[in-house]
Formats: sequence, structure tokens, C-alpha cells
Amino acid sequence: AIVIVLNKWDLIATEDRPQILADVHDRLGFLALFEETRTNPYLPDFYREMRRWALPLQLRFLAERVERTRDILRRGVSAIQDRTCYEDAEIFARNLYEMGRMDERDYSTYVSLFHVMMEYLKPPDLMVYLRASVDTLTKQIRGAWATQVKDTGGKPVWAGK
Repeated sequence: AIVIVLNKWDLIATEDRPQILADVHDRLGFLALFEETRTNPYLPDFYREMRRWALPLQLRFLAERVERTRDILRRGVSAIQDRTCYEDAEIFARNLYEMGRMDERDYSTYVSLFHVMMEYLKPPDLMVYLRASVDTLTKQIRGAWATQVKDTGGKPVWAGK
């Protein structure tokens, strides 16, 4: 199975992602998997109190992403995903830790569990990494998340301001 992973996906406007996945599906016959973050029950709590909810949030995302990857491997199909378990520890959890939104003990626990889980998965045959400037990513993230986060004084909570 070929699994294409589009890292740094935030540089693509949110409304364009389903169309890109649909195009790859139509042209190559790949299974297109788009992560639905709104179903993660930890997100509202996380945006209210990030340090408290960072670990449960990331564990939920990891469990969902590992299960989705296992399903792809079981089915033996080629797929394109917007988010996968392979990027979790090095991108999402690490950023939360480095920004002080996940403490060292929680981060260490998360990384340990991540590595154990990865031992049971075959890595993707191909990963596509899209690079953008911090300014571009910040604008895209603000646009994508602005409607999903609670504002405090006119500024999204995730911005840390």
C-alpha cells in the first residue's frame, strides 16, 4: 500500500483540502482520508486550559490516527491522508512541549507510547512534505482555526496572547 502524507498541510486553505483529496482519489484511485478534528471531544477543553488537556488531546489524536493507518494497512489499499500518526510526536506533541503547553513528564510519556505504537505499523511508502514560511503558516492556521477557537479579548486562545 502507498500512503501519501501531506505534511505542513496547513499551508493549504481549509476549504481546498477536500477538493485536493477528491482529485487524488479520482485521478489515482487512492483512498482519500481527511481528518475531522471537530469530533475530538478534548478540543474545547484544550483551548480553555492547554497545559491540562494537551496530553489527553494528543493521545486521542494518536489513537484515531493509528487506527486509521491500521485500517489502510489491513485493507491493502493506497491512500492519501492529511494527518497521520507518523508526524504526531515530532510535530504536534513536540510543538506543544516546546511552547510550554505540555510539561516534560507528559511529553516523555507521550513519546514513549508513540514509539511503542509505531513498532507495530509499517511506515508509509511515500511522504510528501510541503514547506512554507512561518508567516504563511500562521496566516493559514489563523484562518482555519479562527472559527473553531474561543476568542479572548478579540485574540484566539491558541495564539497565547
